[in-house]
Amino acid sequence: MEQEPALTLRISPRRLTAPKSALILMGAMIVACLTAFLAPDQSGSPRAWFLVPCALVAAALAYTVYQQAVLRLRRPAASSLADRLSCWASPTFHLGLLFVAAAGFLAYGFQKRGFVQLIEGETFLGREADFLTMERGPLAGPLEFPFALRMLGLRQSYWANGEVRDFGSQVEVLKAGEAAPAELAVNSPLSIGP
Repeated sequence: MEQEPALTLRISPRRLTAPKSALILMGAMIVACLTAFLAPDQSGSPRAWFLVPCALVAAALAYTVYQQAVLRLRRPAASSLADRLSCWASPTFHLGLLFVAAAGFLAYGFQKRGFVQLIEGETFLGREADFLTMERGPLAGPLEFPFALRMLGLRQSYWANGEVRDFGSQVEVLKAGEAAPAELAVNSPLSIGP
């Protein structure tokens, strides 16, 4: 009995960098961005499928940089410095785009942020379960802190006409069995080192 040949799908790197493929990838990125913006995930967590077109664009850019660099290295050296520099303009431009795509991929994939609301006397223990809402990238680990935060009170000042001039919170950072007073405000965030 004769077996049917298995269907294999091969995508050559050269096809990935063809102009038509580049336009399709850019279109996929636009659709992915618009979908994520117009129909956000109700759980507040980023969608992992968004990373697929990002990875394909990054792969296409990486292969383009490789192709162009190999092509430039195989050419005979140009006579003038201006000619030598200008032949590297396209690979340098595509390498810059690759860095931007990689930075976006990493920032989106590993992002962690959460929202906590405390009233005077309450303590935030730094655990993931204590956040009211949270966003975590598909490649990020748990959102937990090695310290606790206790809300001591609010500080506010007003202008002569009664409008709020300044608003801040007095807190206590509880870390390694010690309590350190701190203050945070709208334009003065609290930064806690390792």
